[in-house]
Amino acid sequence: MNGLVIILIGIVALAAGYLLYGGWLAKKWGIDPNAKTPAYTHEDGQDYVPSSRFTVFSHQFSSIAGAGPVTGPILASVFGWVPVLLWLIIGGLFFGAVQDFGALYASVKNEGKSIGMVIEKYIGKTGRRLFMLFCWLFTLLVIAAFTDMVAGTFVGVGRKLAGLDIPLLGINFGQVGFLTELSAVGWEPALERLLAGKMITRTCLLLAWELLRGGTPIASGHAANDVVVGRGAIARVLPVHVFVDGEDMGVVRSDGVIVSTPLGSSAYALSAHGPLVHPKVQALTLTPISPFFKSFPPIVLPADSRIRLETDAAAPDAFLTVDGQEGIPLCGGDVIRVQSLDAGLRVLSCSSGTYFQRLRERGFIQTDGTSAPEHV
Repeated sequence: MNGLVIILIGIVALAAGYLLYGGWLAKKWGIDPNAKTPAYTHEDGQDYVPSSRFTVFSHQFSSIAGAGPVTGPILASVFGWVPVLLWLIIGGLFFGAVQDFGALYASVKNEGKSIGMVIEKYIGKTGRRLFMLFCWLFTLLVIAAFTDMVAGTFVGVGRKLAGLDIPLLGINFGQVGFLTELSAVGWEPALERLLAGKMITRTCLLLAWELLRGGTPIASGHAANDVVVGRGAIARVLPVHVFVDGEDMGVVRSDGVIVSTPLGSSAYALSAHGPLVHPKVQALTLTPISPFFKSFPPIVLPADSRIRLETDAAAPDAFLTVDGQEGIPLCGGDVIRVQSLDAGLRVLSCSSGTYFQRLRERGFIQTDGTSAPEHV
């Protein structure tokens, strides 16, 4: 469906909700639009200041655009645009708006007092304390949930979309941002192309990993960049037994082992002197981190390879790290299985530039006197 049609549906639904549902609530609660509010009856130029309805509406709109309306659509987007639209319309009208409208009216009816003070008036001081405690705990929950969803950025969202036929478009608000397509400045033309259906879709390889302890799976997931078995706080060699398609490759003694996708070959694996792999090449890379006496070189493997990494029973503390964002402590004898995912990650692209041009722009290739961008 065309994006403009979706926007028009949203505008009509919200306008109808404001006029019909809002009007019904006003009648139900007995709201008198001509009544003087505390801003007029207690005007003091500081706490009580008369304002236009548009100013009040803008403040109320900014307050409702918080946890639910922001985090809700992010979660709903995993299931498609219809759940997002339903969340914004139904949730905005029947949950967010009525709650904020009710709280605002309750305050106006009680001389402009806060909801906590209103609760104390009708329930008592214990009710007010419980309410304030709830608000404090809820604020912490909102901050934690919002941080968890947003901090993952492009790679984190890519893992959540693994196996779903939902394309992803990234905007680079960071530094290198090799995975992201658009810049934080001048993204508007790309949005027009997106709404017009003129963007190119490319499929990128993803990893599926599983952690077994004592032969029992205890964790699993997906990775867009890499899966790393690395040493923890103790600075000494970590022995990792490597198997590829059941064949014993021996024990790699290093700071860790990286299994990466072609996208991930420009991330941690590159810092460990692994090869850059073109995104159109269906391959995995196996890269040791600072191997002992350079005994194990980086290896490019077929995309359908099944990799098994085993930590030594007497090894020091180790960690399993996924895309540099998820970390799981490992025990001696743990087994990590890694393979490519049949359904990859669909990424939207509007750039006609080549892969090598992107490498030069991001500073990965510097030749003929060219230098890396200032932000690299």
